[in-house]
Order: sequence, then C-alpha cells, then structure tokens
Amino acid sequence: MKKDKFQLFLEQSKFSSSILNNAQLSYVLVDEKTKKWTFDFILSDMIDPEVLLPFVEQLRSYFRVPRVVTKIDVNITYKNISKLNELACKYYDYAVIELSKDKASFLVLKNFKTIFENNEVIVLIDKDSTYVKSYFKEISKLLKPLGFDLKINYRISDALEPTKVMISKSIKAQEKVIKQREQYVQQASQPVKKTFTKKSSPKAIAISEIPMDLYRLDQYKKSKR
Repeated sequence: MKKDKFQLFLEQSKFSSSILNNAQLSYVLVDEKTKKWTFDFILSDMIDPEVLLPFVEQLRSYFRVPRVVTKIDVNITYKNISKLNELACKYYDYAVIELSKDKASFLVLKNFKTIFENNEVIVLIDKDSTYVKSYFKEISKLLKPLGFDLKINYRISDALEPTKVMISKSIKAQEKVIKQREQYVQQASQPVKKTFTKKSSPKAIAISEIPMDLYRLDQYKKSKR
C-alpha cells in the first residue's frame, strides 16, 4: 500500500490532535495468508489513550475490506517518550478494562492502586493477593503494539487490609443483614389481636312473642315503637 493512501486517511479523518494528523507511516506488513495488515507508524509524542484508541479503531474501519483484509494491527513508536510517567498507568487501566471483556477475572485489578516508578507500573496489593501477577503478561502484550513496552510488577503494602480479613468482614455484614430480615419477617407474620366493642346489647324475648308471619312481624315492630 502506498503512503499516499495513509495520508488520504489522515486528511479525510480530520483528527483534532495535531500529533495524529502528522503521523508518519513507515511501512505496512501484509500477510496474505491470514489477510492481516500491520501498520507501522511513528508519532512525535505520546498521547492519552482516549485520543489514540479512537484513531486506531478508525484506522481499522477505514482499511478493512471484507474477504480481502479481515484484520488490522498497529505497531507504534514515538520520537519523544517524556510523557511515559504521566500516561503509563492510564494505559495499564485501559488494558485491564479491555482484557476484562473476555476474562472478567481481570477486573480484580481495579481494586488495587498503581504507581509508575523506576520505569515500572507497580500494583500495590495486600499480602493475600500475589496471584495477580499472573495477569501482568497479557497486559504487557496488549500494550506493546501501542508503543508502551511496560514492565509490570507488584508491591505488598502493609497498609492494605488482607483479602481474607475483608472477606470475613463482608460475610459477617451479610449475616447481620440476613438476621435483621428474618426478624422483620417474624414480626410481620405475628397475628394482630383485634378487639370488638358491642354497640348494643340484644334483649331476650319470650318464644310466644316471636311473630309467626310478616303481618305479625309488622304489628310487633309497631308495638315496640
């Protein structure tokens, strides 16, 4: 593919970022067997993932051709990496969310803070959470084509409450809520005693006074008025 077509893509897209508008295409690697194109290009500076990722998606949409080009990959390099300290953890967060779309277990990493120190993304964890290191390799693999060849490590922080303790507290809190609900149900199911007051007391009458038909009933009522 000629560079002119890549330039046309930039001109038609009219990105708000001057860094993207001035992207320099190095080459396009074409794999005819897998129908995959890999764009290798250079950006002058690192930019936020919120700016770069829509650019990559638009690139894929622009050059994808059904049954001819089915997959588009990128390989980005930067002339200036001075913003690495500022952006490393942002790209780490992006990778966690992106990978969690297929593997929800990655979302556990959202519970831990990260810092960038000595050219590494450091995940601050409690002593029970060292298992998270098994996720780091996939995160690094996802970010490398975007020009972020990050080393990821963890650090145990004594200030963080161990996961076992947090789980124990959560269970106790749930048990308390369940107990309260049971008490509410018991109170609601108890029968309510009702008291009735008599507005009048019926008077007894002799059997001989009971009317035998409607006529006598009418006469009886008149006599009692």
